[in-house]
Amino acid sequence: MNGQYNIGDIVLGNWMLTSLIGEGSFGCVFEARRDEFGREYKAAVKIITIPQGQSDISNAIANGLELDSVTTYPTLIWKYMTRTAT
Repeated sequence: MNGQYNIGDIVLGNWMLTSLIGEGSFGCVFEARRDEFGREYKAAVKIITIPQGQSDISNAIANGLELDSVTTYPTLIWKYMTRTAT
């Protein structure tokens, strides 16, 4: 799969990835589900990989960002998304 997420993983607090819908240049789209108050909810979750590889890191550094900024920015987004999604 994409090397980071697998079927059965829990993301965004309480969504379980149940199947891979598709893959593209920026990441993967999974079907996900969660159970809440006796009901099952389903959604599509797009997992975006940022940076995508060493070339993205090199380009960001060439454009003036420091390595620490390039590697921590996606983590800050993840923390914000998981805080607001639950």
